[in-house]
Order: sequence, then C-alpha cells, then structure tokens
Amino acid sequence: MKRLFPLFVIFVILFSGCSGFGKKYSVAIDPSFYPSNLGGQSENVYGFTVDLLKEISKSEGIRISYVNAGSESLLNGLRRNVFDAVITPKSNVAIESNIYSVSKNYFQTGPVLIAPPKSKLGNLANMQGKIVGVVGLSGAEYVAQRYSKVLIYAYTTPSFVMEALKYNLIDSALLDIMVARAFVTNLYSGSFEIVSKPLNDDGLYLVTMLNQSPRLIDAFNKGVKKAKRKGTYKELMVKWNISS
Repeated sequence: MKRLFPLFVIFVILFSGCSGFGKKYSVAIDPSFYPSNLGGQSENVYGFTVDLLKEISKSEGIRISYVNAGSESLLNGLRRNVFDAVITPKSNVAIESNIYSVSKNYFQTGPVLIAPPKSKLGNLANMQGKIVGVVGLSGAEYVAQRYSKVLIYAYTTPSFVMEALKYNLIDSALLDIMVARAFVTNLYSGSFEIVSKPLNDDGLYLVTMLNQSPRLIDAFNKGVKKAKRKGTYKELMVKWNISS
C-alpha cells in the first residue's frame, strides 16, 4: 500500500493540472465601453469580447468568468479587488499607468481616414495643403500636433463631417474606426472608403492592478495572438458584424 501512495499523489497532481483547476479570474466589462465611440455597435463589440474571452479561456487553459459593471464602478471595483481585471479603453487608465498593468490592444477604436476611392490619400503625411474634416477640438488637436501642414475643418458631429466630404468641402475625413465603418458600409457605401489603418493606439484593453495578475495578462495577449493566427478572431468579427 505504501508503494502505491507516491503514484497516487502523482496521479492527483497530473489530474488536477489537466482538469483546469486553479485560480478563476473574474473580468468586469462595461457594456457601453465608455468613453469609446463605437458607432452604435457597443452590443456587437460586447458580444465579440465575451466570445473572445471564452476562446482565450479555452486556448490558454485558464478559467475566466465575466461580469457587467458600469463605467463608474469598473476601476473602483478593480482597485478594491472585486474583480481581477477589467476591459476598458486605455484612456481610462493612461494617466495612472504606474498603478495598472495593461494588455496589448485587442480591439482598435482609433481614428482612420475616409476618402473617395482611388484618392491616394491613405496617409496624413501625404496631405500637405489638403483639408481634413474632424469632429470637435480633440480630432483637430491630433492632426495639428502631428501634421502642421494639413488644413483642419472641425465639425460638431460625424454626420456633418461626412456631408462636407460628400459636397467636396474637405478632401478627407478623420473619424473613429467604428463610426467610419458604419458610414462607409451603409449610407455612403461605394462613395467613400477607409483608406488608412487606425492612426493611434486607441482601443480596448484588459487591465489589472500593477503586477497583480501577470499570468492573466500574458495568457490574454497570447490568446488574442493565437486567435488571430487561427482565423478565429476574424470569424468572431464577422459573426458580430464589426468587420469592414
């Protein structure tokens, strides 16, 4: 009987490891993803995010549960250890980067250029003397700080920007990618297209307290990379109708 004991211990250890026992990570999500502008598709992005978490949980062998939380309670719950991690725009934690660990961007929401097909205006650096339409001061500041020779017209809404583009008052529009996709695939389908990649790292991230859950951050990054390599990421974007 004594000889069997070590084998029994080894069996229990191996069985526990293969069965996925261990820490279960709780991830909180604000279904509105405030303050990101998702062009009215926050429900689709939410569904995509939940499915992606499930895929990562399966591919990386970790247990992830998710809960909904309002934008105001999201980071407060994280700081109080109510959640192990949260999904949030990086802008919510950028100022306090010394107290958070942040994953790689898993979903881009940054600004892209919109222009007529074959316009060859795929880069702001090539738009010297050209006019770009933006929404509000934040968009204008982004362009002005980086491309001083680009002319800027600021409008109050994305719709006004697109109307200005339609009537040739501007050469291109700079809008958040989800808003841009909504316009070029619906109201302005065939008339305009997205001609650039997102121009900054705005997007959605997995965030934990600093160095508190390094295993989760690492698994999340690897899981997203693996999902993209396998094509699962693209399949989920198509499923939730958030691909261009």
